[in-house]
Amino acid sequence: MSLKEVSTFIKAHLKTTTVRLNEKMSLHSSFEIGGLADLFVSPGTVDEVVKIVKFAGANQIPIKPLGNGTNLLVSDNGTRGIVLNCKSAASNPVFNGTRVKINAGCLLKTLAEEAATRSLSGMENAVGIPGSIGGALIMNAGANDYNIGNFIENVTVVDLEGVVHIIDKKDLSFNYRHSSLKDSNYIILSAELALKNGNKERLFKIMEEELASRKKKFPLNYPNAGSIFKRPSEGFPGKWIEMAGCKGMRVGDAEVSTKHANFIINTKHANAKDVLALIKKVQEIVYKKFNVILEQEIIFWEN
Repeated sequence: MSLKEVSTFIKAHLKTTTVRLNEKMSLHSSFEIGGLADLFVSPGTVDEVVKIVKFAGANQIPIKPLGNGTNLLVSDNGTRGIVLNCKSAASNPVFNGTRVKINAGCLLKTLAEEAATRSLSGMENAVGIPGSIGGALIMNAGANDYNIGNFIENVTVVDLEGVVHIIDKKDLSFNYRHSSLKDSNYIILSAELALKNGNKERLFKIMEEELASRKKKFPLNYPNAGSIFKRPSEGFPGKWIEMAGCKGMRVGDAEVSTKHANFIINTKHANAKDVLALIKKVQEIVYKKFNVILEQEIIFWEN
């Protein structure tokens, strides 16, 4: 099927789904970088997410789920197949005591605030992480020793045949900036978390302090994708990069932030080629000077 035929089919059969051909991925990335997506599909319900995944699998069309577009670098050549934008299918978290069920497209910030409103603790340190639940589960996102994997009870996913599965926490593994979901062919639909009772006033105070700290430490006034490198076995990537003299280093309009060295910022019109070249340059310098290997944390969509 041609891209136009796929678009026409989806529009005809899925009434709450919107489809755009040759969509600029720079519009959907916090880096504001990326070429054209063949098809940018935004289902309005979880049921339609399942139907699109089944359709893509049956027709051997590549499909990539997209949450909030953070922690992501998209190739200048764009990406083939379907980009599945899960945000439109997100609904408000559903609470039952200390348990909460939340769709993959919902933002971590939303979950943190909704939980705190109900005096539930566990998500407050995630309030400043700009990603969605789905992306957070893939990367086992965290801050200040918080990791979302610590609170997961189960995850609901759909495979490429359109079959929905509920995976219990005992069958999942979460490590530093990685989960077993990252290595699977599943598309995440939702997750259930177990939180703890807490003090509402204290939780909102923690969130206020977390947001203020991030604003002070990170170059949030420039397009970026968050931390570029994972924490090595010793020390912190930002410290190694700074000691190597890489702060302020540039390739094109991509720059190692002078505010926080583990951030690369898009100062104006940076492209993916600039960012990748700068990543490689920093890795080589740090390794040469300190014999420290910096492993890339951000995800790169090559095509």
